[in-house]
Amino acid sequence: QNEIEHIHPIFPELFINLPNKIQGAIDLLAIYKGKLCIMDWKTSKKSMSRSQVEDKRYLAQLYIYSRMLLLSGIITKKEYDNLEFHIGFFNWSSGNSALYTFTKEEVDKSKAYVNFVYNFYHQNMFNREDLIFEL
Repeated sequence: QNEIEHIHPIFPELFINLPNKIQGAIDLLAIYKGKLCIMDWKTSKKSMSRSQVEDKRYLAQLYIYSRMLLLSGIITKKEYDNLEFHIGFFNWSSGNSALYTFTKEEVDKSKAYVNFVYNFYHQNMFNREDLIFEL
């Protein structure tokens, strides 16, 4: 309850489509404790630890969302450089929750992985090795 009062939504469930590249839905773009942030909500039977969140590649998802915001023009380069990231867990049956904060530097560590997977998919989908994208 104490955390919710600090969340000021800008775009709840924002869908972004970058034609011929990628599309997806961001759970929440908000101002949280004075900082622009991307929030991603996860529901599960139990919350994960911060290190488990990193192991599940959820930070790669946040990296993709941040790039989509920048490439679509929804946020500026300055806003992109100062983004903060949050992954929240909520268990409906127990009411237990956890909110983890990640810096842009932590999320940006997913860049190589994201671009590898992105290019592998597109090259195989279109059977063209000359397709190279950077997200």
